[in-house]
Amino acid sequence: MKKSGIILILLFVYTLNSYSQSYKENKLIYDQHLYQEKSDDPNNIFACGVASYFIPGLGQILAGETGRGLTFIGCDLACNMLFFGGSVCVYSSFLNSMIDIYNYDQFDYSNQFYIGLGSIIVGLTGMIFVKVYSVFDAVKVAKINNMYFQDHKNETGVIESIQLKPYVSQISLNNRNETSVGLSLNITF
Repeated sequence: MKKSGIILILLFVYTLNSYSQSYKENKLIYDQHLYQEKSDDPNNIFACGVASYFIPGLGQILAGETGRGLTFIGCDLACNMLFFGGSVCVYSSFLNSMIDIYNYDQFDYSNQFYIGLGSIIVGLTGMIFVKVYSVFDAVKVAKINNMYFQDHKNETGVIESIQLKPYVSQISLNNRNETSVGLSLNITF
């Protein structure tokens, strides 16, 4: 239990990003269909989609939308509880009817059975819907937030990368070949 709590806390801290706008505001500005992936995007679209497949809402959390992800997790938990509650209801009605047949009682458990069956169907349908919608939503959130990042990454004026590379070249001076050795500095803003 301690491990899972620590993992959830680390995941929450990891998801606190420096987006000055949320997805709710970004989706009004950007169209996900115009997204072009770049190597320095902060959100991996494939990872967000796969994470939401296994745990609905996890992809949204990874993309920086913690509240949205927790909503999906809550909906998935509610559907699971409905499904398993219905399963228990169907199982107990079946078990009780078997006991009553053995004891020659005539109590009707069909009402309990149908309520349980309805809960199973609603819960299972909800689980499937939440899972599929969560995957598509996680990919969309990651794309939109990546587009915001692409537009605003160079506005800060912060140096993005400094590369210091060695170079070796041949220089011809007075019919003599000289080897020139040095360093090249490449700064990207």
